[in-house]
Amino acid sequence: MLPAAFGATQLQEELFERVLSGAKCQQTKNNGVMCEYKIDDLAISIKDAGGADTVVGFQHSNINSKYYAVLRIFRYGA
Repeated sequence: MLPAAFGATQLQEELFERVLSGAKCQQTKNNGVMCEYKIDDLAISIKDAGGADTVVGFQHSNINSKYYAVLRIFRYGA
C-alpha cells in the first residue's frame, strides 16, 4: 500500500499537467506576459506573474464544479 503523501503528490502533478496543457500565454504591448488557464469550466488569467504589478483575473469559477478558484491574500510584515 502506498503512503497517502504519494497519492497527494501524484494528484498534484496530474493537476499541474492539466493546468499547463490548458495554458495560453502571449506577450502584451507593454512587454509583459498574459497567461490564460482553463481547466474544465474554471477559467483564470495571470498577467506578469512574479512581477511588481501581477494581476489575477477570474473569468469563470463555480464552487459546485470539480475545480474552482479561491483567492487568499497574505500580508507581508504583519
